[in-house]
Amino acid sequence: MTTCFSGNASIGQGGQGEILRQMVVAYKQFPKSQIFFRPGHSQVPYGVEIPFERFPFRFLFSSLFRLPILRAQQDWLTLLSDLEFDTQVSDRIGEPELFEGVMGQCRRTFEKLSGTKTRRLLYALNSHIRRLDRVLKEEHLRLGISTPSFVHPRMVERSLAEIHMADAIRVLSETAKKTFINEGVSANKIHVIHPSVDLHHFYPTEKKDETFRVMSSSSVDPRKGIYYLLQAFEQARIPNSELIIIGRTGDRWSKEMMERFMKKNTNIHQRFMDVMSCPVKDHFGKASVVVHPALEDG
Repeated sequence: MTTCFSGNASIGQGGQGEILRQMVVAYKQFPKSQIFFRPGHSQVPYGVEIPFERFPFRFLFSSLFRLPILRAQQDWLTLLSDLEFDTQVSDRIGEPELFEGVMGQCRRTFEKLSGTKTRRLLYALNSHIRRLDRVLKEEHLRLGISTPSFVHPRMVERSLAEIHMADAIRVLSETAKKTFINEGVSANKIHVIHPSVDLHHFYPTEKKDETFRVMSSSSVDPRKGIYYLLQAFEQARIPNSELIIIGRTGDRWSKEMMERFMKKNTNIHQRFMDVMSCPVKDHFGKASVVVHPALEDG
């Protein structure tokens, strides 16, 4: 069986990068498979690296980075990257028996495969695009964030077209499935496939101190709800406690927000590590409780 998967990320970098890392393992089972991804440090024999180089996308993308005010336009940056990635994949795709693309990143490729025998599978990393867009707009308004989220109106348009063209849609949870059903997508078209867990890497370990340690592994941005976790920890005033957030900051507002909380409370820390490669005793093994406070997620 000839299979293809594409994701606009580098393997192992960020949430989508972790999905790519899992798909590398899954697609390895198929003798005729290809995975399209952005360049990184991973060597995949059946992988195809897609550098950001196609004109005019590269010119527009680099132009945005020249001016500080434009660098804050996450919606345009994300859209241009997805458009360029999709264009390159569509040029290279051929006619596999199965093609699986991430929502918002594969409309042109789906259209290229229209009329062929290829089965088109849509991988939804998030909830339905309309809900994702709605939650982010409401949160930016609530927090007084003037810059847009990463969801551009054309991303919504592209995603809706992909949902319509897909033969099947993969989601990561029953919660995500409900958001698609609520938006009128047939339940028969949606399949819940939970992410895998490597039990050789993630296993119970002994916590060796008395500190009540709250831990969250997440990027720091409005969507992930870290602001409310910081507020809750500060208000709880738990004796002999600390809060560890493992993840990078996604935007200027979030960076300044993290700095304010850490300046006020020396028991709040931000760490940068890869929990998929660092021993579990160095992160989750030290936690009393792990919190995932996201307002929207897959």
